[in-house]
Amino acid sequence: MDQGNRKSASAKNGRYPAKAGAARPGPCRAKRAKKTGESAEWVRKARELPPVRKDLVRRVKAEIAAGKYETPEKLEIAIQRLLDGLMQG
Repeated sequence: MDQGNRKSASAKNGRYPAKAGAARPGPCRAKRAKKTGESAEWVRKARELPPVRKDLVRRVKAEIAAGKYETPEKLEIAIQRLLDGLMQG
C-alpha cells in the first residue's frame, strides 16, 4: 500500500482529518484544555500560600543536619497529631 492510500485509509477511520481544513476538535485538545485549567488552579493556589519563612527553614535544616531536630517530645506531639487526624477524618 502506498503512502497516499494509507493516509486516506487513516482518514476514513478517524485517525487523521480527511482534508487539512476539515480538522475537528478531538480528545487531545480537550485534554490540553483540562491540563491548562488544572495548571492555572495550581498557580492560583500557590500564590495564596503564605511567604516562606527562610529563617525558620535554615534553622530547621541546621538542626536536622546536627541530629538535634528530632526529640522525644517532638515525636510524641507528631504521633498525637497523626492520631487526632485519623480519628477526625
